Amino acid sequence: MYRGLMIRHLVMPNGVSGSRQVFGWIAANLPKDTYVNVMSQYRPVFQASRYPAIARPLTRGEFSEATE
Repeated sequence: MYRGLMIRHLVMPNGVSGSRQVFGWIAANLPKDTYVNVMSQYRPVFQASRYPAIARPLTRGEFSEATE
């Protein structure tokens, strides 16, 4: 990418990142040539174990659902 807008979206377990809503907002409000980088690199570290919704890695199914 040499010019334009790129949005990086980190998909998280249990829908915590709100991917459907984020992509819907992007589609409705930003130019159609906006780049979206959907990332699956979330790893629970430090004190993530205190929060059950994010205390585990993302599953392949969750990532597939977000990218559909």
